[in-house]
Amino acid sequence: MQLTELSNTQAIRHVWFSPREVFRYLKTANDNQHVIALLILTGISRAFDRAVMQDMGDRLGLTEILLVCTLGGALFGWMYIYIYGYLLRWTGKWLHATTVDIQTMVRMLAFAMLPTVASLTLLIPQIIIYGHEIFKADGDLLTGGIFNNLIFYSTVIAEVGLGIWTVILTVVGISETQELSTGKAILNMILPVLVIMVPLIAIALLISTFS
Repeated sequence: MQLTELSNTQAIRHVWFSPREVFRYLKTANDNQHVIALLILTGISRAFDRAVMQDMGDRLGLTEILLVCTLGGALFGWMYIYIYGYLLRWTGKWLHATTVDIQTMVRMLAFAMLPTVASLTLLIPQIIIYGHEIFKADGDLLTGGIFNNLIFYSTVIAEVGLGIWTVILTVVGISETQELSTGKAILNMILPVLVIMVPLIAIALLISTFS
């Protein structure tokens, strides 16, 4: 596949199985088509993931959860990508990565998050089958019958697969965009998390020590 043959619309299709070629194209193309939409959808998807992990159904009704995740994710979810992009540029300098502008980094991350965006479609059958229960700590996720349970748990497995694919695309995207080896790309993917978490853990330990 030639880079000159690509567009951002085609990149959405090809990034799944030809990620290196697509990320090379995204690095050189000054085209932000679909980027805002992908950032918004990524924010919404991550908001629903947090709603499940934080058992939001124990505090809010289904309609409220849908509104909070959709509106909150759309309004604020994109901020995560920008912050992560800035941190990747910063920590990349430690690994002698090629410096790129923030918009190029965000464009790469937006397309790397396509599997996360796709996982939103799996939420629809989950809500149809078990509704509010999927957001509860002790939600009843076994009484839907054999057929419904087969569909439900198939979507759960598919979500895990899409999550793994998001990680793979992110590593490839970092490698191509910052011109790092795969090992250094994996390290740089993790470093921004450590930059935030290590000081927070240190502060928490100090507070617990002297309190």
